[in-house]
Amino acid sequence: MQAVADAEWATIKGELLKPLARSSYASSKIDIYLYEGMVNEAIRTAEQNSYIGYDALERVVDAACQSYPDWVIRQCKKQAESIMDSGKSKYYHHAARWLAKARQAYRASDRATEWSKYLEGLIGKHARKTSLRPQLEALRK
Repeated sequence: MQAVADAEWATIKGELLKPLARSSYASSKIDIYLYEGMVNEAIRTAEQNSYIGYDALERVVDAACQSYPDWVIRQCKKQAESIMDSGKSKYYHHAARWLAKARQAYRASDRATEWSKYLEGLIGKHARKTSLRPQLEALRK
């Protein structure tokens, strides 16, 4: 639409985004909001939908890391802790990826010490999970 509208895009954009807000296609909404730089709306969409899929949530997390680190940290911890606490060892690599994103958000908000304490707590809590522990220890770097 933007290419077709050309110079009139700024005028048309607002009108086209109104029905988007009412749409039930969360993943598509997120993609459009992120393309338009509307991170707040993408976050709101992610929060309003109980299941948007890891890929869509990950796109929002990546886009929001610098501007909304607290939200990113909460989302990443929720995803990672769910995997780790349920002992789903074949998914531990996903938990480590979510935690790496959380680490990035902690650092973006100058909270590296808080990240270190959180990580050390996880390492202690999951010390007996031999396939998880090395992945957590690697996040110390």
